[in-house]
Amino acid sequence: MKSRLLVFYRIAVVTIGMSLTVSCSAIISGFTNSIAEDLSSAVLGSSDFGVVEEGLPAYLILVDALIEGNPNDPSMLNTAAMLNGSYAAGFVEEESRRKYFATKGKQLALRASCRHREVFCNVTDASFIDFKEIVDATSMGDIDYLYILASNWAGWIQAHADDYLAIAELPKAKYLMEHVIQLDPSYANGSPFIYMGVFATFLPAALGGEPELGRENFERAIEISEGANLYAKAMMAEMYARAIFDRELHDRLVSEVLATDPLAGDLTLQNVVAQKLALQLKDSADDFF
Repeated sequence: MKSRLLVFYRIAVVTIGMSLTVSCSAIISGFTNSIAEDLSSAVLGSSDFGVVEEGLPAYLILVDALIEGNPNDPSMLNTAAMLNGSYAAGFVEEESRRKYFATKGKQLALRASCRHREVFCNVTDASFIDFKEIVDATSMGDIDYLYILASNWAGWIQAHADDYLAIAELPKAKYLMEHVIQLDPSYANGSPFIYMGVFATFLPAALGGEPELGRENFERAIEISEGANLYAKAMMAEMYARAIFDRELHDRLVSEVLATDPLAGDLTLQNVVAQKLALQLKDSADDFF
């Protein structure tokens, strides 16, 4: 199970675009809205993964400093949650540091949700029945907090995949993501469906996995983005095609990802990540199949 849960790290990198949009706007809130939008677009449209990788620690320090000055701002806490979770997911190799930043991300997401709406303050201790009632009562005005909490929760579970108590919290993270989809199926370019695809496929079918449900979710993410979300295709190749040993589908998806221009506005950064994954899948295909 631990090896299959590793995929949540990479999905968190996909969601980094959303977090950077929020953080850029927050950090330069004293400037004009047009400057904030231009800077956000420049970051999200970057095809240089290395530049973003080198810049993230600076974002973490800046956001931590801003939180020190305004510790109860839900938007800022949400920004910090996603940045820390994304950093743990995509750029930290040492296990102890991954756990640290993943835990920090989850805690910040919980604080953000609590400051946003008091009803969220006890979600970790709530029974699943009470948890569902809390989530079901949310609306579109809560969706950013629901999504960042769900993605950070999933990342935290992955970082603690050696702890069965952590894995036991997976249904809550899954239910949060399902509700995001109910509120807005097109949210974040279909990225919630990628999470749902992984939730359905990280276990083999013999142990309760649902590969065909996973395929439906990956295909939905591709459909929502009109094929521009290359990460959905890369994940479908890894988590579905490999799970059912479909070499033809696997190679077709990988080839499509590698052959497509990654430049696609706000999807550019995650498409570059998708192509890196696709190349790894291509290089290891002969050994796997």
